[in-house]
Amino acid sequence: FQFKPLDPTKNEIRILRIHPGEYSDDIECRIMHASLDNKPTFKATSYAWGDPSDTCPISLEGHEFPLTRSLWGAPQALRSQTVDIDIWADAVCIN
Repeated sequence: FQFKPLDPTKNEIRILRIHPGEYSDDIECRIMHASLDNKPTFKATSYAWGDPSDTCPISLEGHEFPLTRSLWGAPQALRSQTVDIDIWADAVCIN
């Protein structure tokens, strides 16, 4: 997966947008750029240490993207059944 560059003049960060789904559905997401100047609303999470080879996939803009099992639990638990949820996850949103 190739991340699009951030625009430093806009004070941008990447946000992981989790699309709605049932708890047992595959996790489908996309990367959004948001300017901190606009005070975007999102939840923040960080991966916990563990075996980096123990991963679970998400669909990121149609591409399989591995998350460590410890981080994968966050979008799984935070996902809504009806609306997109925005999170900042260091392992995904930082190059």
